[in-house]
Amino acid sequence: LDKFVIVFIDDILIYSKNKKEHEEHLTTILKFLKKEELYAKFSKCEFWIPKKLCSAPILALPEGSEDFVAYCDASIKGLGAVLMQRDK
Repeated sequence: LDKFVIVFIDDILIYSKNKKEHEEHLTTILKFLKKEELYAKFSKCEFWIPKKLCSAPILALPEGSEDFVAYCDASIKGLGAVLMQRDK
């Protein structure tokens, strides 16, 4: 389990390389939770976060080979991230 899952307080994060692998990992975790009589509340689950992160509009295209800075913020109601280059 420690190869594709991280548990932090009350969050379970499952990392996979593709959709099929993620479905296998998710099945493994759900079976384990059921065996231990633990249950995930489906309404609190987030699936395919990279798809959500990549669906935002692009405000500016990258320029040259300048370094990037990632700014992230999260709360109980949402998640936000910005990839910036030269403070733009």
